[in-house]
Order: sequence, then structure tokens, then C-alpha cells
Amino acid sequence: MLARSQRRKLRPIFRTIILILLGSFFIFGICFGVYTWKKHMITILSPMGSIASLQKKNDTSSLAMRITDALQNHKVDYTNVTVENNGTATIILKNKAKVIVSTQKDIESQIASLQLTIANLTIEGKQFQRLDFRFDRPVISF
Repeated sequence: MLARSQRRKLRPIFRTIILILLGSFFIFGICFGVYTWKKHMITILSPMGSIASLQKKNDTSSLAMRITDALQNHKVDYTNVTVENNGTATIILKNKAKVIVSTQKDIESQIASLQLTIANLTIEGKQFQRLDFRFDRPVISF
């Protein structure tokens, strides 16, 4: 254990170290708070947020147009096409069957597979309720 005189000499050094540490944490906290506040305010006040949302709407509408064009090219009768934010699009066919396609994969090839599946099932005399193209192999529910 240290002698009393040695402890007295070390007290100012410990106080200085503690004050430096507290001061640096305080300054770091203020800088972090200002940074996050500015970032938050830039997001709120920036017109880029509204531009990004408009661009996202344009992307979904152009994607819906590509899907409807592919459906018309392959002569698939449909009633509704809905593009969702999670990377999928839902197609409701005339016979109320639901088809889910991935927007991350080639739309044209998925619609071509849909047309081929419909033709094969029609020959077999079957009707499906749901067809999911998001996976490597399509999932059919009757």
C-alpha cells in the first residue's frame, strides 16, 4: 500500500485524468448529438426524401407496366397487377387464381413459365389457386 505522502502526490494526477476523461465523454456526447440531430433535420427538410419516394413510385409503376406488357404479349388473361415493396408482384388472373412473381428475377421468363404452366394444366384439366415463382422451382397450390 502507498504511504500517505505518496497518495497526496497522486491525487491531483488522478483528478486531472478523471476530468480529462469526463470532459472527452462530454464533448463526444455533444458532437454525437449534433451529428444525429443534423442528419435527422437534413432528412426532414431535404427535398431528396420526397424525390426518392417519387422515384420509388415511378419504379413500381414502370415495373407494373412491364408485367402487364409481358402478360399481354404471352396472352395471359388477368384482372389485376400489384407491385409490392418486398420485391414481389401479385397477379390476379381472370379465374381468380393468384400468381406471385419476383421482381428481382427476369419478369419475361416468369410470365413465359406462367403461360406454359397454364397451358399444361389446362390440357390435364386442372386449375390452380395459387402459383408462386419466387423460388427456384414454382410452388403450385390447387
